[in-house]
Amino acid sequence: MIKKISYHLMHADEYYTLAGQLSKDILKQDVQDPQLALLKGLMDDDLKNLDLAYLKPKFKNLTMTVGDSDAARDDAFRAFKTYVEACSLRKLDGYNEACELLMECIALHGRNLHRESYAVQTAREKKLILDLETTPTLTAAIATIGANDWFQEMKTTQEEFETMYEHRNDNTAAAPSIKTEDACMALRHSIEMIIRYINVMASLNTNPVFGTITQEMNQLIAATMVNVKSRQTRLDHQREETIGSDQ
Repeated sequence: MIKKISYHLMHADEYYTLAGQLSKDILKQDVQDPQLALLKGLMDDDLKNLDLAYLKPKFKNLTMTVGDSDAARDDAFRAFKTYVEACSLRKLDGYNEACELLMECIALHGRNLHRESYAVQTAREKKLILDLETTPTLTAAIATIGANDWFQEMKTTQEEFETMYEHRNDNTAAAPSIKTEDACMALRHSIEMIIRYINVMASLNTNPVFGTITQEMNQLIAATMVNVKSRQTRLDHQREETIGSDQ
C-alpha cells in the first residue's frame, strides 16, 4: 500500500515538486496500462495549472517592469522635446527654422504624450517617430540641430516599452483564472486517484511493475514529508528566536 500524504502540511511548491517527480521519475515507466496513462495525463494537466497559477506573483514583477520602461520612454520623449526647445533659443544658422518644423510636428502628435495612457501614448509616439524618420525636411531638421542621439533614444525606449508591454500581456493572457489553492486541491485529487488505482492494481498482482511503482512512490512520499517537516521545524525555531528577542 502507498503511504498517506499529509497534504495539509504542504505548500504549493511542495505539491508541485511531488507531482513533478511522480510524473517524470516514477510514472515514466512503460506499464502498458491505458487507465494509468489517462490518470497521469490528468495529473500533468493539473500540474501545468498549478505552475501557471503559482507564477501569478511574477506578473506583478512584469507590471513593475512595464512601469519602469514607460518611465524611461517618458524621459526620452521629454528630453528630445526639451532639446529642441533649447535649440530654438540659439542664434545659429538654420536652427530657428529647423526647431520650428520639429516643434510643429511634436505639437501635432501631442506635447504631453508622457501624460497619456499606455495605448494612446504608444500610438501617437509611434506616428511621431515615423514622421520624424520618413519626412525629409524633419530628418534634415534633426541633423541640423544635432538631435540624432536624442531622437534615437526616444525611438529605442518606445520600442523597448512596446516589447515589454506585449510580453506582459502575453504572459497574463496565458495564466488561468484558477487560484493557487484551487490548483493545489485539483492536483491533490489527481494524485489520490493515481494512488488508489495503483493500490488496487498492486493488490491484484497482475503486473509486477505496480509493486515497483508502489515502493518508489513510498520512497518519494517519505522524502517529501521529511522536507516538509524540516521546513516546519526551521520555521518553529525562527518563531522561538523572534519571540525570545522581543522579551
